[in-house]
Amino acid sequence: MVIVALVFFSALGFLLYEGVGSALNYYLTVPQALAQKDSLGSKSFRLEGVVAPGSVQKTRQGVDFAVTGGGHRVDVLAVEQPPQLFQVDIRVVLVGHFQAGYFWTNRIMVKHSSAYTPAKKS
Repeated sequence: MVIVALVFFSALGFLLYEGVGSALNYYLTVPQALAQKDSLGSKSFRLEGVVAPGSVQKTRQGVDFAVTGGGHRVDVLAVEQPPQLFQVDIRVVLVGHFQAGYFWTNRIMVKHSSAYTPAKKS
């Protein structure tokens, strides 16, 4: 009975550790993703970066652009229309995977501050 309880609590501890670890690693930055590119393969993950100026090109399926971070750049092919707040020099989190030298995404989330700043009166 003690062995069963020990195995049970060990498994429960492992699951909690893995769950918390995954929650803490909500996304990979551009440098982290590029460093892990080979091990990530075609596995889906979240990528965080800043939309590079001059890189946004609308397509029939969505938008192509690049994200930057830490002096690195990743070219992105998006198969969805971007959200209204999407623009250059804004932080985004993308859900997708690496394929053929690009990061393919089907989800673009704009990161923004939760602080409200009222418009200045002229």
